[in-house]
Amino acid sequence: RTRRTWVRGTINGTTQGVLLLVMRAAVIGLALMLWSWGQASAGDVAFVLTSLFVLQGYLRDIGTHIRNLQRSINDMEELVDFQSEPLGIEDRPGAKPIRITEGRISFDNVTFHYGHHRSALYRDFSVDIAPGERVGLVGHSGSGKTTFVKLIQRLYDVNAGKILVDGQDISQVAQASLRGQIAIVQQEPILFHRSLAENIAYARPSATQEEIEHAAKLASAHDFITNLPKGYGTLVGERGVK
Repeated sequence: RTRRTWVRGTINGTTQGVLLLVMRAAVIGLALMLWSWGQASAGDVAFVLTSLFVLQGYLRDIGTHIRNLQRSINDMEELVDFQSEPLGIEDRPGAKPIRITEGRISFDNVTFHYGHHRSALYRDFSVDIAPGERVGLVGHSGSGKTTFVKLIQRLYDVNAGKILVDGQDISQVAQASLRGQIAIVQQEPILFHRSLAENIAYARPSATQEEIEHAAKLASAHDFITNLPKGYGTLVGERGVK
């Protein structure tokens, strides 16, 4: 698709340049002929040439827009193809929402490897994380720290064993219900050019003002937010630049 875009852009650009050159030569030649025959004054020639240069600018812009449109169509084709790709992880027939009360996480003899890799990242791996326990994952790059979190979110299915949350196998429950109860704090926080309240409620747009303020208090942000001129209605700017 990229090569096709280049070829089309080259052909269109060359064709446009040649046509503009032919048009310029024809208009200038005709204007000079009429001037030499006494049917056009110098002012007429100047007016025609000025109009020609203005028209050329518009025609050049049209050609640029056409090339941009072709490039956008190619990008859209890739997005459509990506959208039509089958989901890697699908809910089992009749999967029910998960019910989490305590939040105990258990890896029960889990074996996992990416794709067709022969060497397993985890093999017969078992671990229990108690409710309320804080766990830090430490290891060299590629040791499986990020994969550990992805498996809990069921972004991948394990090759053997099972992962339990409060005794429920996450491969048997609805994915949306599982991920809807997992909170992630990114390494680099991102703010959108919206109000502080909308940024806080990003994960749950239906949150009430009381719930938004409660979340801000838990994050020790309520006091400085209320001291702002517009409080929770303050626009933060992209990445918080304001």
